[in-house]
Amino acid sequence: MTVEPVRTVAAVLERFGTAFSAFNAAFNEGQYVLWLGSGISRDRVKNVAELLTSVVEHLRVKRPESDGDSRYLIPTS
Repeated sequence: MTVEPVRTVAAVLERFGTAFSAFNAAFNEGQYVLWLGSGISRDRVKNVAELLTSVVEHLRVKRPESDGDSRYLIPTS
């Protein structure tokens, strides 16, 4: 099935409830992330290495306390 391109914001938003509903549900469950790419000034957005470092640090800091024996945790001693 070929889906015609939409020309308005309202039409795009409507598609999230119809043709893109599976993607919308998966995105809301955290199965996808947004990625900013070309066209974004390097002066405004971190490079990939810095961005990944920030993401990993955020995950490390926000991990549940009950995850203290995680195989992904870097030992401190």
